[in-house]
Amino acid sequence: ALRIDENQKVLIGDSASHTTDFLQIETPASGGGHGIQIRRNDSNNDQQVGHVLFGNNTATDLASLIAKTDGATDSGALLFSTSPTGGSLTERMRIDSAGLVTITRADNGQNLRLTTTDTDANAGPILNLFRDSSSPANNDLLGNITFDGRNNAAEKVQYAEQQVFITDKADGVEDGLVNWNVLTNGSNLSYFQLRAE
Repeated sequence: ALRIDENQKVLIGDSASHTTDFLQIETPASGGGHGIQIRRNDSNNDQQVGHVLFGNNTATDLASLIAKTDGATDSGALLFSTSPTGGSLTERMRIDSAGLVTITRADNGQNLRLTTTDTDANAGPILNLFRDSSSPANNDLLGNITFDGRNNAAEKVQYAEQQVFITDKADGVEDGLVNWNVLTNGSNLSYFQLRAE
């Protein structure tokens, strides 16, 4: 059942409000877990399916979350947008149908910041790159950090990269290798390595 209480809150599935939000959906204990679906009654590639928009009395479009099809009618992407002071709503982050997360900004400021407020002497923030392989092997490449840019033909080029390899996977005597490659005369060459001896 749907009910609007004396505070103009919309209650679905319950007669009492348990939150300060204006919409509350109560699902049953058995067979519950239901939510809200926004559905577009057609199917096209690269098409907006729905959005949630946030605003106030100054601007009706301060931030938004958009869902769209992503190259096929059965694949989806999420687009996160915010509005700068005096500007218009601009896409800042996208999660595509393959799970790729892209954070974009038009200037040279920070794209990602990790912050911890812990006051102890331990390390933090921590950025962890974890290759969770069920069959690790020697010479597995665990991860890359690449530095890409354009050339004068407007082509995307990888100019440098940092790589980490497993050189010995044996339990208790594991070894690793860090390798730095730099593009030289069009070829990706290794110039510096740190390895276990």
